[in-house]
Amino acid sequence: MPSLAACGTDSSPHASEGHNAISIGEQEQTWSTLETGDQVQILRDGAVIDKGTIDVVTPDGTVVWLWMANGMGRAMLLASDGITLEIASAATEK
Repeated sequence: MPSLAACGTDSSPHASEGHNAISIGEQEQTWSTLETGDQVQILRDGAVIDKGTIDVVTPDGTVVWLWMANGMGRAMLLASDGITLEIASAATEK
């Protein structure tokens, strides 16, 4: 699993060690460092809205396919959707 500091392409001061979320915001970021099998939480406006397991990440990191938690099937998320993906193990270490 990638280190949390490597989970985006942001080179700003905010992308420091311990940065544990991958989001699309003011600076262009991608999900390209996520890997198949990573367990993630899906956040919108800082609130967890769902959970899932990474199935596929496109090579450019702008599209992720997830197996949704609780048998809810597979879903495609776009980086432009304005959501944050947080690696679930990082969320439990807080």
